[in-house]
Amino acid sequence: MSAIAGICMLAAGEVESAPAERMAARLIRAGVEATGSYRSPEGRVALAAGGSVQPLANETHDVWLVLDGEIVNARALGHSLTLLGHRFRTGADAEVALHAYEQWGTDFLGHLSGPFALALWDDRRDRLVLARDRLGRKPLYLAERHGRLGFASAIAPLLDEMGLPRRLHAPALAQHLALGFVAPPLTLVDGIAKLAAGEMLSIERGRAPRLSSWAAPQPEERRCTAIRALSAERHVDNLRTLLECAVADRMMGDASPGLLLSPDLASSLVAAVTTRLAGRPAAAVAVHAAGAEGEAAAHALAGLAAAAGCEATMVAVTAEEAAAALPRLAARLPEPAGDPALLATWLAARAGAERKWTAMVAAPGASELLLGHPGYEAARRNTRMWTLKRLFPARLRAALWPSAPFAAPAVPGPLAALAGAVEAPVFAPLLPAWLGCDPLTAAAAIDLKGRGAEMLWPAVDGAAQDHGVEVRLPFLDEALAGYAAAVPGRLMARMLVRLARPLLPAAVDPLPALPLAEWLAAGPLAEAFARRLAASPLFAAGLNRGAVGGLNGEARWALLVLAEWHDALGLEGVAGVEEGQPAAVSG
Repeated sequence: MSAIAGICMLAAGEVESAPAERMAARLIRAGVEATGSYRSPEGRVALAAGGSVQPLANETHDVWLVLDGEIVNARALGHSLTLLGHRFRTGADAEVALHAYEQWGTDFLGHLSGPFALALWDDRRDRLVLARDRLGRKPLYLAERHGRLGFASAIAPLLDEMGLPRRLHAPALAQHLALGFVAPPLTLVDGIAKLAAGEMLSIERGRAPRLSSWAAPQPEERRCTAIRALSAERHVDNLRTLLECAVADRMMGDASPGLLLSPDLASSLVAAVTTRLAGRPAAAVAVHAAGAEGEAAAHALAGLAAAAGCEATMVAVTAEEAAAALPRLAARLPEPAGDPALLATWLAARAGAERKWTAMVAAPGASELLLGHPGYEAARRNTRMWTLKRLFPARLRAALWPSAPFAAPAVPGPLAALAGAVEAPVFAPLLPAWLGCDPLTAAAAIDLKGRGAEMLWPAVDGAAQDHGVEVRLPFLDEALAGYAAAVPGRLMARMLVRLARPLLPAAVDPLPALPLAEWLAAGPLAEAFARRLAASPLFAAGLNRGAVGGLNGEARWALLVLAEWHDALGLEGVAGVEEGQPAAVSG
């Protein structure tokens, strides 16, 4: 577990290692002092990493790399590279990635599996490579000013080091309100960009920077066609096997890793698989509300732990504790994420850290991968309608229904009501043409690329890493995700229930771990919301306070997280909007 930062000179001049070191130091949690750095001989690039023994170099010290995350297939890939003549000194994931670059050049990314963001400097070719993993587990942010390109695992160090104005970007704020995330290359902060999942930025002296997608958004058509021809029963067996392999990979040599147990079926399925693979009950942490408010969740969690065969430590949380945790949680998020489950993740990671855990396995990603989110019901209806439309000749179909079967995420942002008169931005990443006949699968692919990669997955990482705990998400395994993307959407109905049937006795109705809606109606969390509403510069120059009254509990939580994150970065409203002037995103 690490955090990376660096600076590259795009024009004449040199950079010292100190700015990169300051950014890396800003990223690591309290109590961790390890920070390493490298400055290229000509001073064009400085790399730094916090919380690990990096940067790492090859044998000739002319290729250097910093890595944030893990390479899940490092052991197998390292063995293959050894057979090709490479020699390893540490066996660290970053060293495996470094030797993969030496072997395959910029094609090395296609050989890496797992959650990562990396920066590599090749002094021989005067080349900087910045890249992000296929599914977007780890973020990487960029800022350019005065001929310097800064990059880091979070936004705050770039604001501090690059001297940027501390303002929100108005179009990005509109996206955040409408969709719940901001699509690359934009971020909520004016002047800061980000790589998309599966993107690489290559910078070489004398050439224009080259941004490319190194990971295909979906499996190639021939493979998908073969998968889609299988029966529903075969899909269940194959998905279950892939999930078991994904959990085994994320145990990473640990006989019984820690588990985050939530009151839902996906979490208990991961717990059951982990316990079976370990050969003994796995240790888990389960968060619920204290007192009568949390009785239903506590009862459900106890039943799930017993069914999965794990030993769960129950952590009861009060509204006061939730209110106290919120500012620190929001400050650690790469970008504001309104998912209420993140608070439970942060609290569970704190409990895990107290038990000396360095990693825990959790189940985020299951709803998107297996189409279990309630928001997909509309897309499911569209799938049935699109099937009927395909009975018409293509020319007539194009005349009657000129629009594409998918153009936006199936799950709107919780703050969509605050977008007001602003037209909801369309987020439709490049998808293969064959998905046009399966709107449900297309909607899930868009959500994985958008809401998942640009909001939820990095937020889960940020929440847990605040306590020094790495979260491993087996449902975001590349092999599992690639297979699930090819399964016809109509066959995904109740897929999670069918996967769990041999391991768990009955289906589970999901419950919220914490009653945030009730806590936001009265009590310490409601008071925190009122204070932010009255005092945050976000409302002074950005959002209309009058539009807040009709928001539901989930939307109020998302707005509170946005305001806390905004104020933790020291932002001062929206770029181009004077205080007292209504912003374009007012309700």
